[in-house]
Amino acid sequence: MADTPYAVFSGMTKMLIDMGDGTCAERFIGPRPSHVDCGQKKIATTGTAVALGSGLLFNGIIVTAKSTNAAPVFVGASGVTITDDGTGNGYRLEPGQSISFSVADISALFINGTVGDSVYFAGN
Repeated sequence: MADTPYAVFSGMTKMLIDMGDGTCAERFIGPRPSHVDCGQKKIATTGTAVALGSGLLFNGIIVTAKSTNAAPVFVGASGVTITDDGTGNGYRLEPGQSISFSVADISALFINGTVGDSVYFAGN
């Protein structure tokens, strides 16, 4: 079996590599990310979802709640809520906590929480 490209993602080609023993391995072929997207986002209105920003990512993103936040921040898709009774749709970040996401674009993530609280983010 010859090496076979089968998917393209953010400029990278996913390949099946023939290992020569009847098995295959997955590899990404292409340029390494040449940038880092870093930033901060502040919640302007309690209970209103805020987009982190926009920008293509290859390795994903880490989001960290500011350690001096007054309350937890919730991270999720557009429309993320601050509902914390088992029916909400966001991941709860206590002040100082972090979470990573494997997303292709920063615009996939939103935050919600208490006015004035903020998060830091970094990805590439």
